[in-house]
Amino acid sequence: MDSIFVEFIEIFINQVIYLRGVYPKQIFRKHKAYSVPVYCSFYPPLNDYLKLSLQTLEENNENKVINKVEIQIYNERRKESFIIEVIKELPTDENDKFLLSMNDMFRQALLELELKFKSLVRLESPKFKILLHTNEQGYNEINENAQQDFLWIKQEESIEDKKDLQSKNIIPIISLFSAKIYIIHT
Repeated sequence: MDSIFVEFIEIFINQVIYLRGVYPKQIFRKHKAYSVPVYCSFYPPLNDYLKLSLQTLEENNENKVINKVEIQIYNERRKESFIIEVIKELPTDENDKFLLSMNDMFRQALLELELKFKSLVRLESPKFKILLHTNEQGYNEINENAQQDFLWIKQEESIEDKKDLQSKNIIPIISLFSAKIYIIHT
């Protein structure tokens, strides 16, 4: 996986955590990424978790087995999932040596994310976790070649997960090349 896309995912995750109020705003510093103000954590335990998650994503996606990154924000009553479909290979444009079109798409995604948050109800005492999705073949490959100190576990779909999508609200954010970024909330 291209490190440029992993960097975008890291910034995106920080934005979701910041904008949804999972941690106090004081643990974030304002930066600029893709010409947009963004907030990045400087809290070591959170940064360690993010680093491990992104490292795991990068290591296990060399074989292109990760399909989606899900940032799940939840409390005892509600759940929101911010889904980033993983781009297996970023398209290359020989005329765009400075990756301006890619930066424009990343900037647009961050701006759209902030706009979409306005339609979401604030969650009380939210928590979060990062989930990496793969298929059966990818699951087997990851556990056979496990470089981490832990094994991946298979999460069976619950009856609630299998409910008709009409009971869930899907909010599209943007399409990035062949991938989509969207929010599902219940």
